[in-house]
Formats: sequence, structure tokens, C-alpha cells
Amino acid sequence: MQFWRTSLMARLVGYFLLLSVVTVGLVSFSAYWRARKALESSVFEGLNASASFKEGELNRWVSDQAKDVSLLATSPYLMAAAENLFAQSRNDPTFRQQHRELLSYLRDVIAARQDWQEVMLLKAEGGQIILSTAPDFEGQYRVSDSFFVEGRQGLFIQTVYPSPITAKPTMTIAYPLNDEVSEQAFGVIAVNLSLDRMDQIIQDRTGLGETGQTYLVDKFNVFVSSQRFGSEDYPRGVHTEGINAALAGENGAGMYTNYAGVPVMGVYRWIEQQDLALMTEIYQQEAFAPARRLAATITLVGLTSAGVLAGGVFLLARQIAKPILAITEAASRVAGGDLTPTAPVLTQDEVGSLAKSFNQMTSQLRLSRQSLEDYNRTLEEKVEARTQELSQTLELLKATQADLLFENALLRSEDAAVSFDYQVGGSLPMDAPTYVVRQADRQLYAALRKGEFCYVLNARQMGKSSLRVQIMRRLQAEGYACAAIDLSEIGNRQITADRWYAGLVYMLASSFDLLGKVNIRTWWKEKDFLSPVQRLGEFFHGVLLKEIQQPVIIFIDEIDSVINLEFQTDDFFVLLRSCFNKRADDDRYRRLTFALFGVATPSQLISDKTRTPFNIGQAIELRGFQLHEAQPLLYGIGDRVSNPQSLLREVLDWTNGQPFLTQKICKLIRDQKMEIAAHEEPEKVENLVQSRVIRNWELNDEPEHLRTIRDRILQSPYSPQSLLKIYEKIWHGEAIPLVSDPEHKELLLSGLVIQEDIALRVHNRIYQRIFNQGWVEKVLTRI
Repeated sequence: MQFWRTSLMARLVGYFLLLSVVTVGLVSFSAYWRARKALESSVFEGLNASASFKEGELNRWVSDQAKDVSLLATSPYLMAAAENLFAQSRNDPTFRQQHRELLSYLRDVIAARQDWQEVMLLKAEGGQIILSTAPDFEGQYRVSDSFFVEGRQGLFIQTVYPSPITAKPTMTIAYPLNDEVSEQAFGVIAVNLSLDRMDQIIQDRTGLGETGQTYLVDKFNVFVSSQRFGSEDYPRGVHTEGINAALAGENGAGMYTNYAGVPVMGVYRWIEQQDLALMTEIYQQEAFAPARRLAATITLVGLTSAGVLAGGVFLLARQIAKPILAITEAASRVAGGDLTPTAPVLTQDEVGSLAKSFNQMTSQLRLSRQSLEDYNRTLEEKVEARTQELSQTLELLKATQADLLFENALLRSEDAAVSFDYQVGGSLPMDAPTYVVRQADRQLYAALRKGEFCYVLNARQMGKSSLRVQIMRRLQAEGYACAAIDLSEIGNRQITADRWYAGLVYMLASSFDLLGKVNIRTWWKEKDFLSPVQRLGEFFHGVLLKEIQQPVIIFIDEIDSVINLEFQTDDFFVLLRSCFNKRADDDRYRRLTFALFGVATPSQLISDKTRTPFNIGQAIELRGFQLHEAQPLLYGIGDRVSNPQSLLREVLDWTNGQPFLTQKICKLIRDQKMEIAAHEEPEKVENLVQSRVIRNWELNDEPEHLRTIRDRILQSPYSPQSLLKIYEKIWHGEAIPLVSDPEHKELLLSGLVIQEDIALRVHNRIYQRIFNQGWVEKVLTRI
């Protein structure tokens, strides 16, 4: 734009080109519009002619078939043979002989008529099929079928419906078999037609170009052709402006969008005799292509002519502006940093004076530039050193910011002291100020964003549910579609596999707000030919990934509840693994991932290690609170102590960061309104733990935590004696190495012990004081 304003030559040439382009554009548009109108009329005439021809051919074909059926029905041989056959018992040898002869005769008739699929003879009373060229249907009853009801009265043509033989569309022509004496119908002959000839008539593309097509649609908005009938691409039928008008009984033409979303020109007709809509269409892109080519040719010729004339204008303007251009070129080089060029003095007028002044200016600039270069040499050395220092500082800030971004998203602003409180047990709400961000938060968040399969399997009351709530909220805020499924809500006692999987599908549909789009009860029954786990997989593929286009994460809590089910659940975990494997072939599965939470080990959940999903997923380890992580807990007690950090260290020294106990002790400190002076932290915290947690622990254990650990040990499916003897060694400080022993894993899941390096030890001082040597001996004596 700056060049346009400062260059006279550019403006002269530009204005000329602008006028030329506008003129060429108007001419091209006018030519295109006129040509389009002419083509529109011509194309509609051709489509009408094609539609009329195909409608006539279709009606003739149906009429010919009806005549042939009538001739067959009134032939003396058929009437006599059918009447004799109907009068015999099916067990009579005479019946079987007459049946074979008549069946052979009808098969010969079908062989001579390529458009006939099946011939049936039905009794007028009861509608039973006595003879059929498709023997599997003999003995069936068609008393309610339209062709039978109407066929007893006279010739009847039943419009297109799915053939019971081929599952392809067919038409049925029925005719009564009348007794010659009473002239009453004793039977009905029905002929199922193959619609291949109808397809040939309709799909003939003569005169329709490359994109033109003709097709039929029945009154249920379903394609009528062997290739498209019942197409899964259009499960709810096809609906366009033309189809809807034709099904309403209208005949006409227009431009609209076809069933595939492509703009077309179409002619539509309602064929009343066949109850079908006939559509003849061609893409507008092809129909109006000649008009576009004409406009493009006019535009190309016009623009070429304008370009030639613009060249002449350019040469003329250049001669006039040559002295100014010489100064402009020199000025451009100076502006680029080159101070050596001088402007030629070609005239003695004002332009010549401008050239002399320009040359004096460049001379002064060269002197100033030399001075600046000397000054910059010393300045660059100082700047380089400072830049290196700032770069190192920036790298540190970036590393720190990466850690802080996640915490800032999860942690809430500080609440006032009067509203701040701790929550002991249960899932912390999303806005809980006491939520502590741990390394597991970062690992789970990063892994799920990358689409990895994750599982969090450890002891109870370690913060799994709170972790799920916080991570799920964070991902939802970023546009992920998330659902939390608690498997314990489905039930795990005396429940069948079918009901369990159905309950899981219903919870998923409800969580993703799909109940208004899919009737789960109907959908589940329609898929009853599949196993329950296959139906769950079909729900992922055909419903969830189809209806939801954003990344999908399913959080499955209480996964350990599947252990108590009465049926095998290996296939459930194999399905989760298959969803991961399908990513290689179907990109939609890259949008689907799972996160499992529960108190179990992978070997307890699935026995077949070759098909387990846990060897492709990422295990997220939940450790206790660390001192730097637990800082949010000070908001509720920091105003009552002289040294909050020392108090927090004492609390963690007793709990080893166990989330439930840490929250509980902080709440006790707050509720007791304890004033703790400097250096009193160890004594005050110990007295509180002894009096409110350890002493009479079975009575003070509210909400229940310590009793949960006790019951897990004593009610374990493994030998409680064996577990207690292993624990006794750990309590005495023996280095018990962690091996793949199920009893070791059971102790870890109880939460009583943790893994430290490669050995097991008691989780914290509180557990060590409560579940001590005396407690072990007492329990062993009792059991």
C-alpha cells in the first residue's frame, strides 16, 4: 500500500488495470449468467425426457409381468393341478407325486422368465403355502400379507419390500385360483419378482453425463435398488427437497441438495401405480460447466488484452518518471543500509536539485555510521555477556513455570480462615482448598493428554477418587469429554453378564448425555445376537465415537468390584486392550482412552497375562504427601502456630504423608484451636495423636480408616496367619524384599505397609504404634 501511495507510475498502471479488470468482470459475469439460464432450461428438458422414458419403461415392465402371472394363473393345467394338490393330504403319496410334478413345472416356468424369483401356491383358507419353488417356505402362513388378502379378490401387485429369499427388494404379483364351477377362489398364486431389470431401466445413464443418475425411493424414504436397498449409510432413509415433494404426490423439477449433500438439478415424479418416487438428477457443477468455461475464456482473453495495454502504459510512464526513478533506486539502496550509491543528476530542474541534496545527505550518513560502528563494538561485548546471563535465568523460569501451571489450575485461591476446613474421608470436591497436588497428578494428567491407558491401583484412602475428580475437571476445562463410572453401583452379587454390561452401557450413555439420542434399552435388545462384551465394543464404535467428536476419557472407579462377579471378566479387560490396538487401523480410537482406579493388582483383575491391558498401560503410583506438596494444608492452621513449617513436618513425621491421616490430624489441630509456640510442635502433635488417634483407636476411628486396614488383613482370601507373620517380621525391621508373592501384594493393598526401594516397611508411625507386636500376638491367639 505504501508503494501505491508513493509511486506515480504504479498508480497510473494500477488505475488502468483496475478499470480493465472491472470491465472484463462485468462482461464475464453477464455472459456466464445468460449461458447458465440457457443451460438450465436445456438440462431440465433432458432430465424430464429421461424421467418420462424410464417411467414408461418401468410401468410397461410391471404390466408385462402382471400379464404373465395372469396367464399362468388361468392356464387349465395349473388350475387343475393346483386344485387336485390342495384336495390331498400332505402325507398322501399321491400328494407327493403331484407336488413333485407341479414343482418341476413351475421351476421350468421360472427358468424361462429371468425376472421371477419364486412362485408360491397358497390355500385360500388359512393362507398356508402348499407349494413354493423355495421349499424352505412351504408350510408357512401368509394370512396377513397384503398380496394374499388382496390376491383372493383379483390381480394385485404389492410394491417393493425386502425379499425373504435374497433380502433384496422384490415385488409380488398375486392372482386368484378360481374354481371353474363355483367361480370361488380356492387358492392364490403369488410370484416374487427380481428387480434386476428394474435396476437396469432406472440406472441407465444415457444422456445424463458423468454425474447424472436416476433412482427410486419408496414411501418409507428408502432406496429401491439391489445395491442400495437398506443401505447402512442412510439408516434413517434419504430426505431431500425433491424426494419429499415426490413422496407428497407432486411432479416437478428444481435445484436442491441431494441425499449426499451435493447441489444438483433434479426432476422428480410420483409413480402412483408403483407407489414409488422417481428421481433424475445431475450435479450442478457438471450442468453449468459450459457456462463457467465460457466466462473463464472471456476473462482470460480480457485480462490478456488488459495486460498488453498495461505494458504500453508502463513504458510511457517510465519515460516520464525516469529521473525520479533513478533517485528512488539510490534511496532504496541507502534505506537497505548501503551508503555508497549516488543519485545521477540528469536534469537541471527541481529533480536535479533533489539529486544533489540526496548525495550530500548520504555523505553525512557515511561519517555518522563510522562513528556508530566504533561505539557498537564495545557495546556488543557488554550486551553479549548480559544476554547469556538473562538466557540462563529464562530457562530456569520456564522450568519453574511448567511445574506451576498445573498447580495453579488445580489449587484454589486461599479461603478465609472462617470458611476453611479439612475433609477426612471421601472424595474432595473440585474446589476443595485442602487438595494437595502430587507427582501422580502430573503423571496422570500428562499421560491422559497423550491418550495413554492409565491405571491407579493401590490401597484405600490414598486419594484416588480425589485425584480422579481434579484431573477430570482439568481435562473437561480443556475440551475433553469425560465420564466417571463407579462399577460398584452396577452390583456384583448374583448379577448376570448381560445385565452387568447393559448397566455399564447405560451409565456411559447417561454420563455422556446420549440418552436423548439413543434408546439404550432398544439398542441393547437389537444387538442380542452379539455377546455382552461385543455389545459394549459396538457401543464404543457405533455410538460413543460417532456421536462425540472430541477426545474421550472414561474414568472407571472401584475396578476391584469385578473380582466378586459370578462370571469371568477377562473379556472386559481384553476389550480395553483391543480399543488401544485398534488405533493402528482406525484413527477414531486415538480419541478414546481409559483410566482405572481401584484396590487390586493386575493379576487379580485378569488371569491371562498374554491379553492383559496392564502391560500396555501406564501405572500411576500414589505416594504420600511430601513437605513441599502439602503446603496448602497450612492455610487452616498456620495462624495458630509460631512455626507452621515445623508443625507440618511433625504431622508428616507421624503420618508419612498418608492422605487420610494427614487431613485428620490437621483437622484435629484446627478443631482443638491449639496455640502452639515455637519448639512445642513435637510434644503437642504427639499428645494429640496419642489421645485422639492411637488410644482407644477402635472407638475413635471415625470416619473408619484403621478398622478398614484391620478387616482387610483378617478377611483376606489369603491366610491371615501367614499375612500377620510376614507383617510381624516387617514390624521388627527385617528387610523383607518385595517379590511377586500375592501375600506381599495383599499387604501393600491393605495400606499397612509400603514399598521403600526394593523392601517392605510399615507405612507410618501411627500404624506402627497401633498394629504392634501385642496386637499381632492377640490376633494370632484369637484366630
